[in-house]
Amino acid sequence: MLPGARAPESYRPRAPAFPPGAGLRILLVEDDPDSAEALRWALELHGHRVEVAGDGLAALAAARAILPDVLICDLGLPGLSGLEVGRRLAAERTGPRPALLALSGYSSLEDAARSRAAGFDHHIGKPVPLDELLGLLAALAGDGGGAPGR
Repeated sequence: MLPGARAPESYRPRAPAFPPGAGLRILLVEDDPDSAEALRWALELHGHRVEVAGDGLAALAAARAILPDVLICDLGLPGLSGLEVGRRLAAERTGPRPALLALSGYSSLEDAARSRAAGFDHHIGKPVPLDELLGLLAALAGDGGGAPGR
């Protein structure tokens, strides 16, 4: 950027949407490093604490270790698919489970039904509509975070 030039409004950082310490703990599961970093940055900018896993097996291990409030999971993962991650986490009854949000490049009604059948609470199409995702997270934070019945 040239000296004295200003960044366009859309590139300027904004204040977090939540007071310090009020953000959700999020596990983001995304195998594309650039997509993961961009979404992690955006979520942290809005006051959330974000951990990232790059595949399904790492997601299961991280979910069990950090006990996130929300799991945002790409469905097209190497090895263990995002659908299988959702199935396994939804089936675990050892404590409160995170709210499960599926991310997919496929967003037809059938795709959303498939992710819900696997245990996901919400299905979000890619590219991720950040305002929609932030609104959903704000609603979860207002309910104390986590999945229904948590």
